[in-house]
Amino acid sequence: MFGVWANKLSEFKPNESYAVEYVEDEWRGQTYRTITKAVLEANRTASPSPQPSRNSHRETSPTDAERMFVCSLLKAEIGAGKLALNTKELAKDI
Repeated sequence: MFGVWANKLSEFKPNESYAVEYVEDEWRGQTYRTITKAVLEANRTASPSPQPSRNSHRETSPTDAERMFVCSLLKAEIGAGKLALNTKELAKDI
């Protein structure tokens, strides 16, 4: 693990490769490495990952909306122990 001081984080960019110099310190039985210098390696940049869509909202189709509504009602009835399992009871309120 390599540590970087918070005020130096802005010097690093995602998907880039750096040649680093660091110092090692031992503390409580663990080795800590602190970066003292970082140089961007221009020819070793990683391929950028695709950016997520900013608008990921998608309208729910009417069919899915009805199915979700019916499922939520059934779940509530089952949870309350009130689900009628005969056809006459299920169709009574229609």
